[in-house]
Amino acid sequence: MDRAQRHSAMVDFMQYSKRETVVLEEDHIKVEKERDQFKNELEALRKDAERYRWLRDECHLFEHYRKATGHVAKFDDEIDAAKSKEPTP
Repeated sequence: MDRAQRHSAMVDFMQYSKRETVVLEEDHIKVEKERDQFKNELEALRKDAERYRWLRDECHLFEHYRKATGHVAKFDDEIDAAKSKEPTP
């Protein structure tokens, strides 16, 4: 391989490397956006879970359930069972 061929090969490699770097940067940005979306979704789910737990454990509305059944521990199981019987749209 003569000097001109080596130079040409180096230029080709550098151009290829630049293209790959751009692709990797674009992929990185895409992954960061997805991560941020998942973080936001996770935070919303945590807030929903906190609301539910507060209602289940602290709200006076569930006193009727506690008095009628004598427990609250099975409440989550009963919700899951009721949800599994719901018709799917």
